[in-house]
Amino acid sequence: MSAFKSYAAVGSDTEWARYGFSYLTVQIDKLNGSIQRLVDEKSSLPAEVAERLIDRSAGAFINSVYRSIKNHRDGRAAPSWLDAMETIPAFLTAVFALEGRLKPYNKYLEWELENHPLKLLHIGSNELLETIKKVGQKGILLPNKNF
Repeated sequence: MSAFKSYAAVGSDTEWARYGFSYLTVQIDKLNGSIQRLVDEKSSLPAEVAERLIDRSAGAFINSVYRSIKNHRDGRAAPSWLDAMETIPAFLTAVFALEGRLKPYNKYLEWELENHPLKLLHIGSNELLETIKKVGQKGILLPNKNF
Protein backbone atom coordinates (compact mmCIF):
# COMPACT_ATOMS: atom_id res chain seq x y z
CA MET A 1 0.00 0.00 0.00
CA SER A 2 2.86 2.41 0.73
CA ALA A 3 4.33 1.83 -2.74
CA PHE A 4 0.92 2.57 -4.29
CA LYS A 5 0.56 5.73 -2.18
CA SER A 6 3.89 7.08 -3.39
CA TYR A 7 3.40 6.07 -7.04
CA ALA A 8 2.27 9.04 -9.19
CA ALA A 9 2.27 11.29 -6.13
CA VAL A 10 2.67 15.03 -6.69
CA GLY A 11 6.38 15.82 -6.76
CA SER A 12 7.45 12.19 -7.32
CA ASP A 13 9.46 10.87 -10.25
CA THR A 14 6.29 9.13 -11.41
CA GLU A 15 4.03 12.19 -11.24
CA TRP A 16 3.74 11.99 -15.04
CA ALA A 17 1.61 8.83 -14.60
CA ARG A 18 -1.27 10.58 -12.79
CA TYR A 19 -3.49 10.80 -15.88
CA GLY A 20 -3.50 7.00 -16.04
CA PHE A 21 -5.75 7.00 -12.97
CA SER A 22 -8.38 9.21 -14.59
CA TYR A 23 -11.83 7.66 -14.88
CA LEU A 24 -10.83 4.50 -12.98
CA THR A 25 -13.26 2.80 -10.66
CA VAL A 26 -11.85 0.30 -8.19
CA GLN A 27 -13.88 -2.89 -8.47
CA ILE A 28 -12.77 -4.49 -5.20
CA ASP A 29 -11.68 -2.32 -2.30
CA LYS A 30 -11.31 -4.26 0.93
CA LEU A 31 -10.01 -1.15 2.69
CA ASN A 32 -13.38 0.61 3.01
CA GLY A 33 -12.84 2.88 0.01
CA SER A 34 -9.23 3.81 0.78
CA ILE A 35 -7.97 2.53 -2.56
CA GLN A 36 -10.63 4.42 -4.52
CA ARG A 37 -9.79 7.60 -2.58
CA LEU A 38 -6.13 7.19 -3.54
CA VAL A 39 -7.09 6.62 -7.19
CA ASP A 40 -9.31 9.72 -7.10
CA GLU A 41 -6.49 11.75 -5.55
CA LYS A 42 -4.03 10.60 -8.19
CA SER A 43 -6.45 11.44 -11.01
CA SER A 44 -7.03 14.99 -9.84
CA LEU A 45 -5.04 18.17 -9.69
CA PRO A 46 -5.01 19.91 -6.30
CA ALA A 47 -5.60 23.68 -6.58
CA GLU A 48 -2.14 24.68 -5.34
CA VAL A 49 -0.50 22.26 -7.77
CA ALA A 50 -2.71 23.53 -10.61
CA GLU A 51 -1.66 27.13 -9.89
CA ARG A 52 2.05 26.26 -10.03
CA LEU A 53 1.50 24.20 -13.18
CA ILE A 54 -0.43 27.01 -14.87
CA ASP A 55 2.29 29.55 -14.04
CA ARG A 56 5.12 27.29 -15.20
CA SER A 57 3.36 26.02 -18.34
CA ALA A 58 1.98 29.39 -19.42
CA GLY A 59 5.47 30.85 -19.02
CA ALA A 60 6.99 28.04 -21.08
CA PHE A 61 4.29 28.51 -23.74
CA ILE A 62 4.87 32.27 -24.03
CA ASN A 63 8.64 31.82 -24.10
CA SER A 64 8.43 29.21 -26.87
CA VAL A 65 6.06 31.36 -28.93
CA TYR A 66 8.43 34.32 -28.57
CA ARG A 67 11.49 32.27 -29.57
CA SER A 68 9.61 30.74 -32.51
CA ILE A 69 8.51 34.14 -33.82
CA LYS A 70 12.04 35.56 -33.45
CA ASN A 71 13.55 32.60 -35.29
CA HIS A 72 10.90 32.93 -38.01
CA ARG A 73 11.66 36.65 -38.34
CA ASP A 74 15.39 35.89 -38.60
CA GLY A 75 14.87 33.25 -41.32
CA ARG A 76 15.75 30.25 -39.12
CA ALA A 77 13.03 27.80 -40.15
CA ALA A 78 14.14 24.69 -38.24
CA PRO A 79 14.59 26.40 -34.85
CA SER A 80 11.32 28.29 -35.40
CA TRP A 81 9.47 25.03 -36.03
CA LEU A 82 11.12 23.28 -33.06
CA ASP A 83 10.18 26.13 -30.73
CA ALA A 84 6.63 26.03 -32.12
CA MET A 85 6.46 22.31 -31.34
CA GLU A 86 7.41 23.06 -27.71
CA THR A 87 4.39 25.33 -27.38
CA ILE A 88 1.94 22.45 -27.76
CA PRO A 89 2.56 20.45 -24.54
CA ALA A 90 3.00 23.66 -22.52
CA PHE A 91 -0.27 25.06 -23.86
CA LEU A 92 -2.19 21.83 -23.22
CA THR A 93 -0.80 21.49 -19.71
CA ALA A 94 -1.85 25.05 -18.89
CA VAL A 95 -5.38 24.88 -20.34
CA PHE A 96 -6.18 21.56 -18.69
CA ALA A 97 -4.76 22.81 -15.37
CA LEU A 98 -6.95 25.92 -15.64
CA GLU A 99 -9.88 23.53 -15.30
CA GLY A 100 -8.19 21.55 -12.52
CA ARG A 101 -7.55 18.67 -14.88
CA LEU A 102 -4.51 16.66 -15.86
CA LYS A 103 -3.21 16.91 -19.41
CA PRO A 104 -4.01 13.58 -21.05
CA TYR A 105 -1.43 11.38 -22.66
CA ASN A 106 -1.11 12.24 -26.36
CA LYS A 107 -2.78 8.94 -27.23
CA TYR A 108 -5.93 10.00 -25.37
CA LEU A 109 -6.05 13.71 -26.20
CA GLU A 110 -8.65 13.38 -28.94
CA TRP A 111 -10.81 11.05 -26.81
CA GLU A 112 -10.52 13.39 -23.82
CA LEU A 113 -11.55 16.44 -25.84
CA GLU A 114 -14.48 14.61 -27.45
CA ASN A 115 -15.77 13.10 -24.21
CA HIS A 116 -14.79 15.82 -21.72
CA PRO A 117 -14.43 19.07 -23.70
CA LEU A 118 -12.56 22.00 -22.24
CA LYS A 119 -15.08 24.51 -20.91
CA LEU A 120 -12.92 27.61 -20.43
CA LEU A 121 -11.33 27.53 -23.88
CA HIS A 122 -13.79 29.07 -26.31
CA ILE A 123 -12.87 26.83 -29.21
CA GLY A 124 -14.40 23.53 -30.26
CA SER A 125 -12.50 20.30 -29.78
CA ASN A 126 -12.16 19.67 -33.53
CA GLU A 127 -10.91 23.21 -34.17
CA LEU A 128 -8.40 22.89 -31.32
CA LEU A 129 -7.08 19.59 -32.67
CA GLU A 130 -6.80 21.04 -36.19
CA THR A 131 -4.89 24.04 -34.87
CA ILE A 132 -2.52 21.75 -32.95
CA LYS A 133 -1.95 19.73 -36.14
CA LYS A 134 -1.22 22.90 -38.14
CA VAL A 135 1.28 24.12 -35.56
CA GLY A 136 2.92 20.69 -35.64
CA GLN A 137 3.16 20.76 -39.42
CA LYS A 138 3.95 24.41 -40.10
CA GLY A 139 5.08 25.99 -36.86
CA ILE A 140 3.61 29.09 -35.24
CA LEU A 141 0.64 30.37 -37.24
CA LEU A 142 1.49 33.99 -37.92
CA PRO A 143 -0.76 36.48 -39.62
CA ASN A 144 0.39 37.68 -43.03
CA LYS A 145 2.47 40.59 -41.76
CA ASN A 146 6.13 41.41 -41.82
CA PHE A 147 7.88 40.96 -38.49
